[in-house]
Amino acid sequence: MLHFGKTSHIITIMRKSLAATLFLTMAAPAWATCNFSVVVASRDITGKKLSVNPISNQCDSAPANVSIEFFNLYNNGPISRAISTIQVTYASGASSIVVNGSQKTAGNFLGSAYIHGTANVTFNTEGTYTFSVSAGGGPTVGSQTFQVKVSHFTLSPTQLDIATGGVANNQLQIETNLSGSPAIGWTRIDNTGGESNATLSVDQQRRVTATSDRQSGVFGLSASLFGFARSAQITVPPQPLIQVLIGEAQVQSGNGKAAVAGIIRNRLNQKLFGGYSTYNGLIAARNQFSSVDTDRYKNARLRTTADSKSAYDSAVANAAKVFDKRLSASFGNAIGYGSPGATNNASQKQTEISRLQNELNLQSCHRVSATSVFPNSYWYHGLIEFPSIKDQQLLVFNEIDMSDFVFIRPRPVNGCVIVRQSWTTSN
Repeated sequence: MLHFGKTSHIITIMRKSLAATLFLTMAAPAWATCNFSVVVASRDITGKKLSVNPISNQCDSAPANVSIEFFNLYNNGPISRAISTIQVTYASGASSIVVNGSQKTAGNFLGSAYIHGTANVTFNTEGTYTFSVSAGGGPTVGSQTFQVKVSHFTLSPTQLDIATGGVANNQLQIETNLSGSPAIGWTRIDNTGGESNATLSVDQQRRVTATSDRQSGVFGLSASLFGFARSAQITVPPQPLIQVLIGEAQVQSGNGKAAVAGIIRNRLNQKLFGGYSTYNGLIAARNQFSSVDTDRYKNARLRTTADSKSAYDSAVANAAKVFDKRLSASFGNAIGYGSPGATNNASQKQTEISRLQNELNLQSCHRVSATSVFPNSYWYHGLIEFPSIKDQQLLVFNEIDMSDFVFIRPRPVNGCVIVRQSWTTSN
């Protein structure tokens, strides 16, 4: 039993505490696990009345945590305070519960108090749980019951990448045993590098689409039901960014596509590349990406016409995570790239890979520009003047096979001709 003393001022404190607790519990945050985090049970000052607020509490998932605060305000002199209590019992439920760290089964006593007690209850299983509040000692009073209902409510995926040109999967899945149909809403939270804002729509099958062509955005989506909400992020990268990843890196790995997108991001707002602030403007600019004139690029305006559906899907995923900065790597501040694997001549390819690896293996590196070491390489000769950077350094990223791409940036003072590093390293 809990006993916190018998002085009269404690009753006043308990009354104030009860009023404050009742006020707080009436606010049901939309994102809370339960409608109410606290259930308050009390025996009034006459000792003849028990009350519970709320009598029904809904939780949207397990495990759920609810605090039960029980107050005995009955005060008919020192004797009544010594013998009267308020008691809480776990009457019935789907499974055992954990109360103040101890396992309890149906029929078990949660606690009693002369003045105030607290039972912190954890529900690990879905179902309906019933509790009984009763009085001990003093005037006779009937018991009161209340329930805690633990349900489930899930929204998946929590990250959905779509495109104005279509995607393989744009379906949201909602699973719940709560009554009613979830209300779905969204708001745009970012469109950095976008040309104009896309518009989302969700049909009755919960398929998410975006319009119109070349538009983009990052959106927060919520599904709300019975005072609860679940959230997802929807990313719509600019369609030209998806197209250029097909044009430049259709046969390369997903990491290769991500790195190309990262290099394009690194060129945004750079005077060296025309100062374009949008992906669409930069990609369409003259002499930026030769692949924009290819059928492969043009066909990727729509998934249905793309040369390779799997390459298109990979391009959507990698464009999206660079566009919304889930992949926030600096990519070594690289601004260009070449592909040693871009040849059908296996012997020529192996020769170039060996030359690059030999440079990486040197104990004392050549501290010169890459333009003087690989001037005649089929994958590099077109980059010698790129874009009027005479002193260049090559980067090999740990995350990408060297035959897919080698990257280019201005060579730091006394920097080696080539270095290997993670794409998260900026220097």
